[in-house]
Amino acid sequence: MASPQLENGYARIANEILEALAKYGLPKQEIQIVMVIFRHTYGYGKKTAYIKHKTFKDQTLMDKFQISRARKNLINRNIVIVDKNCNGLGLIYRFNKNYHTWQSLTKTTTLKKSTTSMKIVDKNYNTKGVVPLDKRNKDKESKKENFNFILPDWIDPELWKQFLDHRKKLRKPATAYSQHLLIKKLEKIKEAGFDPEDTINISIERGWQGFFQPQGSEDSWKQNFLK
Repeated sequence: MASPQLENGYARIANEILEALAKYGLPKQEIQIVMVIFRHTYGYGKKTAYIKHKTFKDQTLMDKFQISRARKNLINRNIVIVDKNCNGLGLIYRFNKNYHTWQSLTKTTTLKKSTTSMKIVDKNYNTKGVVPLDKRNKDKESKKENFNFILPDWIDPELWKQFLDHRKKLRKPATAYSQHLLIKKLEKIKEAGFDPEDTINISIERGWQGFFQPQGSEDSWKQNFLK
């Protein structure tokens, strides 16, 4: 069971700083970075401290990307100040206790930074390698618009033209891509043993927008529909 004792070390932090942080509402990962900085500065009675990246990783259990992002946000908000040490190989961290100078990143700024980051990786991908939803939708619509439809030879072109005219009368004109989907439906009906051209005729006669696979045998179907 854990039993922390002051004699084993403690950090002297002014109540005013804790109250300011509580009101500011930092995200969890940024709070974690601040806690590590407190530990290595105020925890040793110092204002600044050289902190290795590995230290942040070990004491927060965050990955490299999360640490860099949280640290960058804290610096941009002027909550943490970072300087290079004398040999230029490490970073010196200092918590800015003058909370009146802390700045908040606006949503606009955050989105702008995120967009810039995406452009650096690939304009079609976000930082995690996933295509944004709006981009996927645009690509999908573009493929539909540029779809090259070819009528199969087992469909009478004149009959197909009549069906397309029928769709226009219904105010539901068929695009090249939707025609492709309709033909795939007809293929299934054809494979089930029914005449696809009879199916087209029935759809026109009954005012249907699409095609439906008949139930039962072809003979019973024709008796019911082809009168």
